[in-house]
Amino acid sequence: MQDQSLRSVVSSFFFQMILFLQGASHAGKTTFAKHLARLTGASVMSLDLLKMGLIKSGNTDFSGLTPEDDAAIAERLWPIVREMALVADENGQSLIVEGVSLPFVEAGVLVRKLGEGRAAAFAVVFSEKYIRNHYELICQKASASERRVHQDPPALADLLSDHASIRSDAINNGWTLLEIDTSDAWERKIDRLQDFSAEILKALAA
Repeated sequence: MQDQSLRSVVSSFFFQMILFLQGASHAGKTTFAKHLARLTGASVMSLDLLKMGLIKSGNTDFSGLTPEDDAAIAERLWPIVREMALVADENGQSLIVEGVSLPFVEAGVLVRKLGEGRAAAFAVVFSEKYIRNHYELICQKASASERRVHQDPPALADLLSDHASIRSDAINNGWTLLEIDTSDAWERKIDRLQDFSAEILKALAA
């Protein structure tokens, strides 16, 4: 389905939703968030940009932290993200929050609090078979959406571990899993939003 035809389906609805989008390293969550925002008109908040801004600005709560301090960053970011999501919900705005700093437990609790039709949580991962069969391609596309200067390609073992961990956390906390397991799965699940319910598309439509 082309962008325009999908937009024509969702653009007649005027709902709002908060969508949390997690994903393992190099899974394409930023690309996905931009694609979904373009189709629905929802705003996107990148936690990677937010954390770097807070670290580089010298914010005292982030003093001494590096971009690799994932757990500490997630703990400090979540209160900010939570309140921004609640304000967006109160104001009837659609918001896509994407990044590895999203805590599965806390975000899952907020989704359940807001309720179905007002919030949802998705995690994007690659299957083990897909990673092993497309490892070089994954490394080549690692900088598709963001410039990752001075970063070495991920080791295969690290990539496998990262995606398996995200998959487990998503399942255990009730997140919807978008698993890329074949070469055409990205088109089916991401470009054509095969795994997105009509209710979610309606709610995200601007």
